[in-house]
Amino acid sequence: MQKTALTRRTLLLPAVVILLGLSIFPLLFSLALSFGDWGLGRGVPYEWRGLSNYAALLADGRYRNAAFNTVLYVVITVSVQYILGLALAWGLFLRPPGGRIFRVFFIFPMMLAPVAVGYMWRLMFQSRIGAANFFLAALGFEPVRWLSARWFAMSVVMMAEIWQWTPFMFLFLYAALMNVPTSPIDAALVDGASGFQVFRHIVLPMLMPISIAVIMLRAVEAVKILDTVYVITHGGPGNTTESLTMYGYNVGLQYFNLGYAAAIAYTLLLVVVAIAVPVIIFIKKEVSYT
Repeated sequence: MQKTALTRRTLLLPAVVILLGLSIFPLLFSLALSFGDWGLGRGVPYEWRGLSNYAALLADGRYRNAAFNTVLYVVITVSVQYILGLALAWGLFLRPPGGRIFRVFFIFPMMLAPVAVGYMWRLMFQSRIGAANFFLAALGFEPVRWLSARWFAMSVVMMAEIWQWTPFMFLFLYAALMNVPTSPIDAALVDGASGFQVFRHIVLPMLMPISIAVIMLRAVEAVKILDTVYVITHGGPGNTTESLTMYGYNVGLQYFNLGYAAAIAYTLLLVVVAIAVPVIIFIKKEVSYT
């Protein structure tokens, strides 16, 4: 028995070493980069600078703008995705006619590549030939320069994110609803509770652990938003729709200031950890309690 366990560990060792090398080494390497300056494209050797990169972030207006945009993207898109996903899941849970067909259509956007979704939404909201302005003109309204004004451009990015990732919320919430025990619901209906009361006081509390989990997962992914912003607006007009990930990409791979880009990436990592750790602790407590 001991030989079998030892053989298993020995066979797993190469894969574990490779996975650790592919995860821990880049993490430590980028941490060292964040405390120095390495102008790779400029031929500048690595130079230790301590906390200067992090101090520069505090005075960087473009960084603050990107951080504000990222928070806005996360709060609005994840909130709307959850509300729509929950509404769609509850609607199908009530077993309407053609529910199976609707399920296929609901998950279709999630199966597309984010870059393809970005190009599709960029074309729809293009000022001259976009479908959005075509319908506005048909209704007698003036065309809107969707991608040339900050809040319009941000709205387009958010709508693209909501359209693509609401199915993610829907799938998890619908699966959770299918496992909700029906006896409390039947008892409440017999006692005269309305459908809204059943949903508010019975179903929603039962969905709370999975709701927190999917919100956390989507929030962590939304913090890293890059491809949708890059394709639709390129961070413009100017840098007004730029996200933190896109700013780090521009600093590191456009200007080749790898130390500063690593500092941006580590602040993003701290945000992700700050979101994820409390939620994981809460979910573990809920699971152990149940």
